[in-house]
Amino acid sequence: LMRLDVDGKDGFSNGVDDEWRPITDLESDDVTITQADKREKFKNQAEWTFFRKLLFDAGLLEEKKSTGMFKTTTKVQVNETRLVSLLALTAMHDIMKMSMILPEVQKEHAPYHGYAGGDTIGDHDHALSYVMEHFPKLLPSFRDLDSSERRSVQFTQCNLCFNHGWFVQAEAPPGAIFTKFREALIRDHKSQIGSRDVALYFVHWLTDLAGAEP
Repeated sequence: LMRLDVDGKDGFSNGVDDEWRPITDLESDDVTITQADKREKFKNQAEWTFFRKLLFDAGLLEEKKSTGMFKTTTKVQVNETRLVSLLALTAMHDIMKMSMILPEVQKEHAPYHGYAGGDTIGDHDHALSYVMEHFPKLLPSFRDLDSSERRSVQFTQCNLCFNHGWFVQAEAPPGAIFTKFREALIRDHKSQIGSRDVALYFVHWLTDLAGAEP
């Protein structure tokens, strides 16, 4: 998505080959490429400007202006600090699906999202949230982020309480989908959390979807 002006559209629509090069030519007899017609249609008709805007809204891309002797030029560049946060979130957001590392609620932290002291947190999102809140040193990729980036990652993973998968697939009624989302926005809108953090969640959702098994 950060390479839409180069080969990003091909990579996002068609995937990559064994050498990690975006696939540009779709052949109907290639068994490794499913639904070639749909992929081509998506590539040609997708609102790529919306994807690009989302990256800017999330702070992953930014414009840098430089003034010369005769004119001012604008260059788009990657915000590396923000990108590292997204990569860290992508790497660790589902680690608690491994049941052997699910944490137990310590009595000094009880109750925690309905779990009593001594209970194993079965919900993988709440489990990761618990470790982020109380034992961040156990997550080096999270621990070593800037403090503002840790807040942002924790908000998208723990505070937002919005399941976009439910929304796009109509898997739950509006109240179940949006109530906690609305509460989080009302609760956090005066804090250091902003719209760029909500946008980061939606970029993360795209990366999560891209990494899912077909």
